[in-house]
Amino acid sequence: MKPAGATNWIQTTPGKGWFAYFRFYGPTEAYFAKTWQLNDITMIQP
Repeated sequence: MKPAGATNWIQTTPGKGWFAYFRFYGPTEAYFAKTWQLNDITMIQP
């Protein structure tokens, strides 16, 4: 269930593993120069 107030979340099943995949559409030079960094995924408690 989506946590109240959450705008960006990943639904998971308790006790099961998961893996995040990221797709980049039209990456900029920063991506290719490896100066861009993806923010960490933050776990929240519902």
